[in-house]
Amino acid sequence: MSAPAKEEFRIDSEEKLDWLLRKMLQIDAAEEAVKANSKAEIESLRAQRATLKNRFNADVEQFLTERVYAKSNLKKDGTPRKKTFQFLYGKAGLRAQAPGWVLEDKEAALAWARNHVPAAVKTETAYSLDLDEYKATATASGEVLPGIVWKEGGDSPSLQPGRPKEDG
Repeated sequence: MSAPAKEEFRIDSEEKLDWLLRKMLQIDAAEEAVKANSKAEIESLRAQRATLKNRFNADVEQFLTERVYAKSNLKKDGTPRKKTFQFLYGKAGLRAQAPGWVLEDKEAALAWARNHVPAAVKTETAYSLDLDEYKATATASGEVLPGIVWKEGGDSPSLQPGRPKEDG
């Protein structure tokens, strides 16, 4: 008899979103504690934060979109009363984002740019990519270049961990 499959953790309630904000605050606090002593530790903490954000971004966006566009949050004309909400460990809301190129595969973009847009490649000890130059090339050519995708503008999640709410 096999064990039942574990249900994947998702952000689908205030408590779970508060958990995520609290985790981000804890990471921020840990970052401050080691800032003077350990650049490597800071990079690890930033990677953990990015991993959390990337892992839960779609869940947070769905949760916040449902809350922003809930009937109880809509004005008579159908527009939201507010797009940012206070939670126990910070604020979360939707922020308008302009459409534009987003780097998804740096290595593919760098490899293509080395042969086609050398001005976008900055040579250091290793190759790096001038993302603005690469995006400008994509925009000017109208081509979808390797490693980037076009994202339509719209609302995207904005998380701002902060101090816990005071009772009273």
